[in-house]
Amino acid sequence: GEVRQLTFEQDQDYYPTMAPDGALLYLRWEYAGIAHFGARTLFKMNPDGTNQRPYIGRGEYWPNAIFYPRPCPGADGKVIGIVSGHHGVNRMGELVLFDANIEEPIQAVQRIPGYGKKIIPEIKDKLVDDSWPKFLNPIPLGWESHSESAAKFFLASAWLGPKSSSNFSIYLTDIYDNMVLLASDPDPEVALLEPVPIKKTERVPLIPDRINAESQEATVFIQDIHVGQGLKGLPRGSVKKLRVIEYHHAYRGMSAKRFQIGLDGPWDIQRILGTVDVEEDGSVLFKMPSNRPISLQPIAEEGDALALMRSWLTGMPGETVSCVGCHEEVYETPVNSGQVLALRSPPQEIQPWYGPPRGFSFDREVQPILDHHCIGCHDGSQSHGTTVDLRRGERRRPPNSEKIKMGTLSFTPSYFELRKYVRGHTMEGDLRTLMPAEHRANTTRLVQMLKKGHHGVELDPEAWERLYAWIDLNTPCWGTWGEATELDEIPQKARRLAILNAHAGVELDDPEAIYPVTYTPLNPRPTTELAEPVAADVSCEGWPFNAAEAARRQAAGEPSSADVTLQGYGTIRLKRIPAGQFVMGDLGGHPADQNLKAVSIDSDFWMAETEVSNALYSLFDAAHDSRLEPGDNSPFYQVDIGTPCNEPDQPVVRISQERAVAFCEWLSEQTGKTFRLPSEAEWEYACRAGSDLPMWWGTPDADFTGYANLADNQLGRARGIYGGKSLRVPSWRPSVMELDDGHQVSAPVGAFAANAWGLNDMHGNVAEWTSSPVEGREPDLRIIRGGSWYNPPKQATAGHRMWYPKWQPVYDVGFRVVMVGE
Repeated sequence: GEVRQLTFEQDQDYYPTMAPDGALLYLRWEYAGIAHFGARTLFKMNPDGTNQRPYIGRGEYWPNAIFYPRPCPGADGKVIGIVSGHHGVNRMGELVLFDANIEEPIQAVQRIPGYGKKIIPEIKDKLVDDSWPKFLNPIPLGWESHSESAAKFFLASAWLGPKSSSNFSIYLTDIYDNMVLLASDPDPEVALLEPVPIKKTERVPLIPDRINAESQEATVFIQDIHVGQGLKGLPRGSVKKLRVIEYHHAYRGMSAKRFQIGLDGPWDIQRILGTVDVEEDGSVLFKMPSNRPISLQPIAEEGDALALMRSWLTGMPGETVSCVGCHEEVYETPVNSGQVLALRSPPQEIQPWYGPPRGFSFDREVQPILDHHCIGCHDGSQSHGTTVDLRRGERRRPPNSEKIKMGTLSFTPSYFELRKYVRGHTMEGDLRTLMPAEHRANTTRLVQMLKKGHHGVELDPEAWERLYAWIDLNTPCWGTWGEATELDEIPQKARRLAILNAHAGVELDDPEAIYPVTYTPLNPRPTTELAEPVAADVSCEGWPFNAAEAARRQAAGEPSSADVTLQGYGTIRLKRIPAGQFVMGDLGGHPADQNLKAVSIDSDFWMAETEVSNALYSLFDAAHDSRLEPGDNSPFYQVDIGTPCNEPDQPVVRISQERAVAFCEWLSEQTGKTFRLPSEAEWEYACRAGSDLPMWWGTPDADFTGYANLADNQLGRARGIYGGKSLRVPSWRPSVMELDDGHQVSAPVGAFAANAWGLNDMHGNVAEWTSSPVEGREPDLRIIRGGSWYNPPKQATAGHRMWYPKWQPVYDVGFRVVMVGE
């Protein structure tokens, strides 16, 4: 007797249809930081809206969409549908049979026609423009009592090809590639669509309602958040809380390509509702608002997210939404619930996060931190040797807007400046489940710089949490759509609130309201006096030395090279690094790297000429994927899925230091030699090859294009298609724009010149794990050296140091091996 809203989405839900088990199938479109051209997933739910879950198309680029999906009676889990693209032809496409029972990412059984042929997924925007025949409106024939015919025969509208004498006509098709014409019209302008078989059908079972219409809450239960791909490899107990977020989706006509919330950042406003505690066994039980799009982020003790959901869940009134873990496989089952700690107490209430729920605003949440800690030096005066201005200032347009028609988007100058130091997951990030910590805040230059020490800046816990939240939410600028559009009033707001109240019982606070935020710093404002580097009186006998002397020393311990053969791969080439002394550290670098000291390398060792490649690492771990690196999509719609980092000859990345150590142990077993990671002293000594300059070939301001793969014009320009033309425009990524080394991400190993000891890519390409811990810091931290394609030269010098937890895989960190003994 009344209308009740069941889904609360960002965009359209398509083609709801009843399944034979009484549930409802529908196609959901979303793009909360994922490539929107392939982000339509076939969902399933009960008719009352409970148990909403992905069914077919989970986290893969193909198919772009499954339009007109129809479950096949008598064949549990099988669905017939139309695979189509995003742009290009609309809704028509290839006839494909799917099976939800398949545990592989691609759940397609067969294209029709295509009997006996393997389905090879093709990833592109205009997916089926050149594919014939084109189909519409499939109807499976067969029912429960005739299961032998189920998922084999179908009615469909089909257009055989552009040269066909007729338009869409009605066909009987089957999985054996037969197509029998049933009806057509001689007029080529007439299309016959939507065939409906007239037959008696069996009633589907009735699934009773499970909601409590009087409630405005749902309950969330996660049995063990460490189960599943989402947090695979993270140490147990590292997740302390969940950050609970509500999406405030755009109003009609407010596409984020016209009114961006952030620079290549979120599509939608995000409201932090608060946090809930996670038990020691990884379980959590809490209450959340029902009938709302809710997202969750697992939070470490310090307050930063260890993974990103980039989607949302919705609980119906009175429903308990539950899962085993974080992106667990469909076959994973719960353990005995009597052992779960969260079930021993009533559901938690969400703990407020520094005030009431509100849209996250850079101006209100982050700018006060900059005002206290930063603008004493970064005030635009350049009196402190810096051009970075972190004062708020008047909003302005992005630097690439003169070439791209970008609506009315604009941001404050301080937002532009700070955004340069954060690698977010972009508007169009990898559609697949990300590896844990892929975009953790500690991978950003901003956090690395502050953690390493930045001219006396010491943030208090609240300031850190605000910065972490900004990074974890994909660097939003605006906290309301009114701010983003510069409108005093959103015309559609009252209508949206009225519909939510009438059809969902949601009494929502004004999502466009601006709440004042109070930040009271606990630490004093840093001094504006910048300490000058002081030259240390450190020296070593016979240091430095030139390239000729380096070659002489290396040759004195013949042989100077060694080849180790590995079955299935070939030859690993190594160079002898002669024992010696050197001055470790970098006076001209970061203050934390200026601790010059004399170091003695007591024994010769062998170091691999190049970083370990994907091909070599795959012999140890065939399942590992170095994946793709998303581009800068701020001026463009996504036109590809990113730049590959997983080609066989590229260096392996996205592995932890623990896995690098395990590889060395495996390699030792395979070859009978002793392999390990270098210490950071060994690494720096080998990198310098006798030079006391920041780079083995010279200074950071020298032309590096023949020597190293570093942040350059390739990284610093966004690329894409706009108005049918291929364009490259200036990006927000800090790079040496005057230079071009030919590689946007990692290059094949050994592509650049070797140093005096014959070692390639010691600067740039990918940063490299060492075996060394960090003195005076957490015991699980391990040092990386060398910088990557993402770093400008000053962050890739021989003395530059950075560190990560040894269990954390990192997008631009790989390794090279050292062999000891003959």
